[in-house]
Amino acid sequence: PAAPDGAGRKAPPFRVGIVSRLRQIDYKGHGPLMRGMAAEPPEQRDWKLCVAGTGPAYWPMRYYAHKLKISDRVEFLGQVEDMPEFLRSLDMLVLGTTYETFGLALAEAMATALPVAAVRMGGMKEVVGEDGRCGELCSPFEREKLVGAVERCKNDPARATAMGRAGLERVREKFSIAAMTDGILNCYREVLA
Repeated sequence: PAAPDGAGRKAPPFRVGIVSRLRQIDYKGHGPLMRGMAAEPPEQRDWKLCVAGTGPAYWPMRYYAHKLKISDRVEFLGQVEDMPEFLRSLDMLVLGTTYETFGLALAEAMATALPVAAVRMGGMKEVVGEDGRCGELCSPFEREKLVGAVERCKNDPARATAMGRAGLERVREKFSIAAMTDGILNCYREVLA
């Protein structure tokens, strides 16, 4: 997994995480991501999806992975109590939801120097940034393309490390307690001026 400074990667398989309450198969992008995995050519099937979370779709999602013939590549972890430890076990985090207002899971992953991929919607654009330095964003109508982002990070460790480091810096600059406090104080100053 990534070290706090973004250096170093774990031995294969490349581990990609997704974190959410499992409400529906497609709610946070699990379905499109799994369909994208199933469509990959055999030579690219050397990474594992690690699903953290539980909810009503837990068993249907396991069945869906089995139906797609990728159950050997999808690890369902259930409720994860130690999120920092889970994030340290990954090489990348993906969030394929179209219903996210902020993207806390992305910010937490970026704070551990993980490269990320997400959907270009809502607060996820703000968290990741749209310049591609910290992570990749895809169209909400083409969420299966998140698999391409995984492949690019897996096949280019230097790029993945650079994205992780840039993400860590972005979180420190924009979402740290100090940055958020300054933003709120500046807002008050403007209103009271």
